[in-house]
Amino acid sequence: MPGCVTRQEFERRMRELESEVEGEKVVTRHILEQTQRNGDDLGVMKADVRRLAGETALIKGVVTHQAGLLNVLTQDVGLMRLDTNEMRRDMGDLRQEMSGVHRDVGDLRQEMSGVHRDVGDLRQDVGVMQISLNRLEQRLDGLEGNVGTMRTDMDTMRTDMDTMRTDMDTMRANVDTMRTDIAAVRTDVAAIRAALAPPTL
Repeated sequence: MPGCVTRQEFERRMRELESEVEGEKVVTRHILEQTQRNGDDLGVMKADVRRLAGETALIKGVVTHQAGLLNVLTQDVGLMRLDTNEMRRDMGDLRQEMSGVHRDVGDLRQEMSGVHRDVGDLRQDVGVMQISLNRLEQRLDGLEGNVGTMRTDMDTMRTDMDTMRTDMDTMRANVDTMRTDIAAVRTDVAAIRAALAPPTL
């Protein structure tokens, strides 16, 4: 049978129990406060996660758009390479045509030399015809006609020479224009290569 507890002992034990209960209340309030704070922090973290998810989706959209632009640029570079190759072929053809023009000019110079020789021969013939005035008078009309024809031919040849000089000037201007266009294409290709190069760290 348990012994009797005095009033003082009972009050002391009650105070100890009340003190323990108060301590438990303090611990419980602290746990509740921490739980509420953790809940607030968790809500903030969830909001941050949602915001990061939205930003990630935007970044994926931008990356997809940039990938499309990169594909377009790659196709453009391929087309520019084809155009450059075609321009090189055209330049080769143009050089061949220029060589033909030079040959034609050489042939024309030879023909002019022949004309000069013919004129020299004609002068000799005129000197011979001067020996006999009667024969000169008889052939004078025909000779004047020949001289007129030769003058016409000479004028025609001069006109042709002027036309050829104009054509040569035009061809030189076209070549200069093509060189300018090729320089512009090379500049664009260099800019595209610089844009496609990986960034340096």
